[in-house]
Amino acid sequence: MMEEAPLRARSIDELHLYLDLAGWELARTHRLEEGPDGLVAVYRGRTERGETVERRFLPVPAAPKSGPSLLIDAGQWRLLATSLAASVPADLAGLPPDQRESAQERLTRAIACLDEVFRFIPADATRVPADAFWTDAGRRLYAARPAAFDRDMLAAERRAWAALLR
Repeated sequence: MMEEAPLRARSIDELHLYLDLAGWELARTHRLEEGPDGLVAVYRGRTERGETVERRFLPVPAAPKSGPSLLIDAGQWRLLATSLAASVPADLAGLPPDQRESAQERLTRAIACLDEVFRFIPADATRVPADAFWTDAGRRLYAARPAAFDRDMLAAERRAWAALLR
């Protein structure tokens, strides 16, 4: 069986989010191995279905890379953003301080996820291109709601969520 090429993450946080979205348990291990082109990080874990899985990653750069993710597609970022924002009530002021702080953190993360979707839009385009969706979940969302990936729609939603934080 041919070994898959190592994947590249822009940051450790992105790498761990990728593993979470892939359904790996939180209890996972990793080790460094010498590969043909240098060190690779090997993550091993179990999926929700009980399968043992292993993925190899190139070293994460010291400074996070700009540009769109190579691991998490635009649809996955959008789904995560929407889920986080939906978990926040429309009136943060009425929440007790500890709940308000937690809601603000989720909303801040939702905005950061929307910012990740923006990274997929080429400078001369108004919408995330179809090739930015490579997972089943991402392709389904794009097919069902392509307008949700318009630059103007994303910007309006981002402004609304940012206004909730103020």
